Amino acid sequence: MATYSTAQATAGQPRSLESGLQYKIAGPLGTNGGTISAGDVFAMIPIPHGAIVTGVDVWGQIPGVSAGTQLGVGDGASTSRYGAVSMSATAQFIRAPMSSTGPYQYSLSDDLVPRFDTIDLTVLSVGSTTVTASLYVGVSYYMAPL
Repeated sequence: MATYSTAQATAGQPRSLESGLQYKIAGPLGTNGGTISAGDVFAMIPIPHGAIVTGVDVWGQIPGVSAGTQLGVGDGASTSRYGAVSMSATAQFIRAPMSSTGPYQYSLSDDLVPRFDTIDLTVLSVGSTTVTASLYVGVSYYMAPL
């Protein structure tokens, strides 16, 4: 099991002074022809404490797969909080279903430093093992005014 991270996911604490509806994009995240397997995690974009996630978009492609690769769209606490998407060798744009959660608000402990979680893509199943993934994630969330 490997973990890949975007520059955005490792940049540190997101701004907490945001207000209103936000849309953040992270990527591209690639594996550079490495081997991916079930359980691999792609840490994509940080989400600040208090954010209410209203939508998650996943796009890109995974060339070299013979069948669709299932990715769970979630975070550190729940790998499929926002559902699952199936990516393939052709470029795709998919909105995560969010069927079971609806909007989800992040409430993180004051003791947690830095005080954010990340939206992750977790490989649930893969059609072949040596592939080059190129993935992006867009997240819409709402921050209440202070």
